[in-house]
Amino acid sequence: ESGFSNAPALMRRLGVDLPPLGKELEEKISNNTKLAHIQMKVLIIHGENDQLISPINARQNFESIPHQKKTLLIIPGAEHNNVMVFHRPYFNAVREFVRQK
Repeated sequence: ESGFSNAPALMRRLGVDLPPLGKELEEKISNNTKLAHIQMKVLIIHGENDQLISPINARQNFESIPHQKKTLLIIPGAEHNNVMVFHRPYFNAVREFVRQK
C-alpha cells in the first residue's frame, strides 16, 4: 500500500513545526529519492478519498520509480483506513502482481 512521498512535507501538513532541514536531508528521507533507485517490481495501492495522505503521494511515488515493472491502483471510494474493505480490486491487484514475472 502506498505511503507518503515526502515525510517532512507530510509532517508540516499535519501541523508539526519542523525546523529547516535543508535540501540534502529532506531528499535523504524522501520516499521519492529511495524509490528512484529501486529495481524490483512495485505495486502501489491507495485510496482515492484518503484525507490523511493524499493520492497525489501515490502518484509521486509511482512516477519516482525508474522502470516499467510498476503498477498503480487508486481505489475509487477508499479512504486511508478502509482500503481493504474494497477487497475485490485490492486482492485482484495483489493476485495479478504476485503472478507477474
